[in-house]
Amino acid sequence: MSYQLEMSQVIGNMLMLSYRKLMDRIGAAFAQNQLPITPEQYGVLICLYHTGVERQNDIAKALKRDEASVSRMIDTMARGGLVTRELHETDRRAKIIKPTPKALAMRQQLFDSSKAAVEEVFEFFTEDEIKTFMDMLERIMLWKE
Repeated sequence: MSYQLEMSQVIGNMLMLSYRKLMDRIGAAFAQNQLPITPEQYGVLICLYHTGVERQNDIAKALKRDEASVSRMIDTMARGGLVTRELHETDRRAKIIKPTPKALAMRQQLFDSSKAAVEEVFEFFTEDEIKTFMDMLERIMLWKE
């Protein structure tokens, strides 16, 4: 029994450390390309790029983050000229987040930098290994959802 508990702790820790390493690499790629954004903020922009307009609470749900931390992140992004925040037309409690022209202009460079960083991390894996890894991650993400 203790082995199973230890194994689950090891797997959880390895997933967390792998995520952090990947985010550090993406962040370094953004900095190297003089892109004024963090990988976490890029997650917000990915939500916005796909829909054009998004409710702040929907962004938090999509990123699996609490609304307060997403609100702080969006505050920082607004100060950096990457997003605007407006009240919803019919729901005064809801805030609509929109990418600015500055954020839209950075879209391709952000994508290219992120893609290159991820490819660098996975360059030692075969296509079959990457597919298996992606399948396993998807199963984890869909678990009890």
